[in-house]
Amino acid sequence: MPTISDDQNNMIHLKDSGVYLVLAKDSTRSRQLFKLTGEGFVRNVRNENILQEQFIGYNPRALRLIMDELHQEYVFFGVKGTHYKVPILKLLDNKRYLWFKQQGFERQQFVSLDELEEWCELDS
Repeated sequence: MPTISDDQNNMIHLKDSGVYLVLAKDSTRSRQLFKLTGEGFVRNVRNENILQEQFIGYNPRALRLIMDELHQEYVFFGVKGTHYKVPILKLLDNKRYLWFKQQGFERQQFVSLDELEEWCELDS
């Protein structure tokens, strides 16, 4: 399965069960970015992962891998009991970045919950 890396040597792996990130600072552990389910690639966002109670972070390289390698047009976000079906291109066009480089984390893009609702198709 395909693997890509960024300029910090963080690795993104596409596996049968989803998309995983291995940070260069801790290459012994991987973190699941998106889980592959029957409906597609899903990211369940926990409350503690919502920045300032209104922004959700995601890895644009992982989205690009899902779109280019698997020809998927949408990903799903589960947030506070609501499931959103969001076009990958909308997420990639968003240019709001944060990068906690000093802590060794990957560069992420962020979308507000309002934008997520505006861009999505609600999926009950």
